[in-house]
Amino acid sequence: MFIFKLTALGPIMLLAALLFPKEGATWIVNLPGAPMVIDIEGATLGAYELKNTSGREIVSVTLGCVVMKKQKAVVVLRLPHRDISVVAGGSLGEAIVDAPYTDPYAQCVVKQKAKLAVVSVTFGDKTSWSFSESERAGPSI
Repeated sequence: MFIFKLTALGPIMLLAALLFPKEGATWIVNLPGAPMVIDIEGATLGAYELKNTSGREIVSVTLGCVVMKKQKAVVVLRLPHRDISVVAGGSLGEAIVDAPYTDPYAQCVVKQKAKLAVVSVTFGDKTSWSFSESERAGPSI
């Protein structure tokens, strides 16, 4: 079971940070031009926070598993999209409750040996952004 909420992760993240050693940011990549970034500051074992950096409301997000090939990001798996509501400047987080790590971490890092990234979003005005694999992408964490 996972908790997906719109507020700071507070006590859950503090507890996770105390119980488990901090991982490096090697399991995420923030793709160029993405209107939402993944932040794992202080998080462990797949917990993360999605931050809306677009200036517009985001109503759905799709995370994906990305590998780097010759300085080019390639999406090897798109996870199911999630209907959300994150205002401009807002954030959304996923914490670990009763599993070794979050499902996106399990799907991308453990199973695919890839990095987790935001690969598409839909805005409140029904426009969208999607990562184009033709774009050059150096890892940004």
